[in-house]
Amino acid sequence: MKSSKRILLSLIIISFFMILAAGSSIGDEEAEPEKVFEPAAATEEPGALTEEPAITSEEIGALDDAIDDLDIEEIEQKFAIILQDSFGDAAKVEFVEAEKTYYITPSDPSVLEEIINALEGDAYAVASWESFTESLVELSRVMIDLLPGYWLEIKNPETPELSLLIIKDGEVIYDVLKDEDM
Repeated sequence: MKSSKRILLSLIIISFFMILAAGSSIGDEEAEPEKVFEPAAATEEPGALTEEPAITSEEIGALDDAIDDLDIEEIEQKFAIILQDSFGDAAKVEFVEAEKTYYITPSDPSVLEEIINALEGDAYAVASWESFTESLVELSRVMIDLLPGYWLEIKNPETPELSLLIIKDGEVIYDVLKDEDM
């Protein structure tokens, strides 16, 4: 069940940045606002999603206007805050400006246990990790418009100098589950 919560949090982060990156121009017409859809909560099956209305195009326009008024440092910091809020107590988020990297270090012992289960081949844990990875890849793709060249890196909480997952500009650079040396 905790895996489902992590997946949901990842989807919330992705949805927020998809909204921020969406370039929408809204005319002065009195027509009913267009509905934009985002993934809803994950079901018990990994990767199974439903869609429901999330935000109107008028609201996206307001968000776009707010982002246009921010400089890069403010966007970097807001993204770090959003990531930390999304992960809550499950992970610590640290942004290193010089490296253009958001380091995410899981602090919930069940996260490491889930990763170990995935490395041992547990089908549910593997599916959960793959879903989490795809969520972060999608987030990274959306980030390209606002923060091109930035990295998302999941650190090993037991050995912080080792990474579990590294993503840049929508591409997986390293995934511990795909590491042939593991």
